[in-house]
Amino acid sequence: MNNCYCVENNSTNEGSLIFQSRTRNFDNTILPISGATITIKDKDGNILSVEETDELGKTKEIFLKPSNQYNAEIKYGEYKINLENIKVYEEQPNIVETNLPPQGIRFGAPLRGPIREPIIIDKKFKQHKELDTLMKSDIKSSESNEIHPFNIPMIFTVYDVINKKNLKVPFIDYIANVADNEVGKDWHDNAIKANILAIISYALFKHYIENKDKDYDITSSTADQDYDPEIIASQYNPRVRHMAYDLFSEYLRKPLPNDMQLYEYRQWSCPSTSKYCMLQNKANEMAQKGASLMKILRYFYGEDTFVEKGVALDYPVGDLVEGITTKPRPLVIELQQMLNIISNNYPTINKLEEDGIFGKKTVEAVKNFQYIANLPMTGKVDMSTWIKLLDFSGKLPSPIV
Repeated sequence: MNNCYCVENNSTNEGSLIFQSRTRNFDNTILPISGATITIKDKDGNILSVEETDELGKTKEIFLKPSNQYNAEIKYGEYKINLENIKVYEEQPNIVETNLPPQGIRFGAPLRGPIREPIIIDKKFKQHKELDTLMKSDIKSSESNEIHPFNIPMIFTVYDVINKKNLKVPFIDYIANVADNEVGKDWHDNAIKANILAIISYALFKHYIENKDKDYDITSSTADQDYDPEIIASQYNPRVRHMAYDLFSEYLRKPLPNDMQLYEYRQWSCPSTSKYCMLQNKANEMAQKGASLMKILRYFYGEDTFVEKGVALDYPVGDLVEGITTKPRPLVIELQQMLNIISNNYPTINKLEEDGIFGKKTVEAVKNFQYIANLPMTGKVDMSTWIKLLDFSGKLPSPIV
């Protein structure tokens, strides 16, 4: 599945770019690259802007006319990265992240505070793996008539067909990456959500049914879903990204026990062999005319289709918010520990007392982290914030198997 929705736009309304550069530290935590120089050029090579990343590894917001033909050169130390066909959307920001693979080298200012060992959640990963294995054997083989929600993978293994190697990535980031490539940025919200639910459902079918006996869950081939395995640089639209983060643990389901279907989607026409397939442009037309999310889904996938929320063992149940408890709570202590680890690399996050109380100082630290991670600054720790905390604090495995 591969669509390109980016065309030259002659609108006078501006869009914007924000560049963010970072790397992996020796302890697997994410480290900002300050002082990187970003030179933005048009399609003819004319220099439009020269910016430098700050202590968070970010540039200021750069306003440009909508186009998909901008190029950029990023320099820091001995490294130089050239990016082509950078997209700017009308009246929307686009974030360009550059990630250097682990090098064992620290960039920018020295770390502040003591170096702490990352908290490795081996027990949770083990529980997750055991449940995952059990569910793979139960699907379509159980005689029970009960309908149980499916387990949402924490880590998804993608076979990179170009470099011929497996990549381990957070499932939430896999879904967001595909959504960036498969979904039109100017689509109606209901059309975007319908597509994201189809993307998640397709990925889970590959994980539980088609590839359950393989050492990967899905491939990066566009014959599957359009996943960009490039770990050096990526660009995304926050509007689509945030919807993907909000929906990543939900999927399409039929009222049948231990059953999982292949929910496909195509831009213009569906294969004759497809049992369930959504036409993406038709879905957007319906949304523009006022169709609800469920009306769109049931139009293409059947009236008995419903949306189910999966079991996410490795994520907090519900949001962590200010005032949830006046007594110490282990999950809040873990949150505070992760924020303190991240603050070693991002000193704008204040050090916290690890007391298990979700008070105003913890809320402020969460908001500062959400700004760094390009998430909505709500001060609440939802699933998308939690997975980014795990990633930035070095708790997740290396992306390369």
